[in-house]
Amino acid sequence: MSLIVAGTYDNSSKAERAVNEMLASGIERGLVCSFAVNPPGQHAGLPIGGDHHASEGAKSAGGSAAAGAGIGGAVGLGVGLAATPLTGPAGPVAGAAVGAYVGSLAGALKGMEDRTEHPEAGGAPRRGGVLVAVCASHSAIEELALKVLRRTGAQDIEHALGVWRNGIWENFDPTSPPQPIEETRGPGRAAA
Repeated sequence: MSLIVAGTYDNSSKAERAVNEMLASGIERGLVCSFAVNPPGQHAGLPIGGDHHASEGAKSAGGSAAAGAGIGGAVGLGVGLAATPLTGPAGPVAGAAVGAYVGSLAGALKGMEDRTEHPEAGGAPRRGGVLVAVCASHSAIEELALKVLRRTGAQDIEHALGVWRNGIWENFDPTSPPQPIEETRGPGRAAA
């Protein structure tokens, strides 16, 4: 495993500038890579798409909609039966239909509420953008890479242990939260 330092940029031109500054500073090309990272919820981490930052509440919306439809339909039927003298035989049917519709909508919305703030992630989700990563094979490279990342305006400057092979961070996981390097502490090697 290698120590990797990285930072995210909001566009490719800023990331390219950072890579060029890394190379001009003397960091070897094989120790620097950059790649796009999709915003949370768009990483296709599951076979049918999405990732673990997708809304957990959406999973239960269908069941909540069905329960709401049942309750709303029953209430609507009761209201429709009570209104039969005014509406005739269509009242109970219309009341049940409107009640089921309103109940299913309310149930689905209630079921979609996010009840947690991604407790499995252990931190804020990784933002989308262009990630520039450097294999910090020794502390001088790490310090130099951190200076360039900070100087060029990288966001979410982080460190990680990962597999670096042929100039690429091979086991990068876009769904894992970044492990930030604290500005006051200095290089990430002290915490790794």
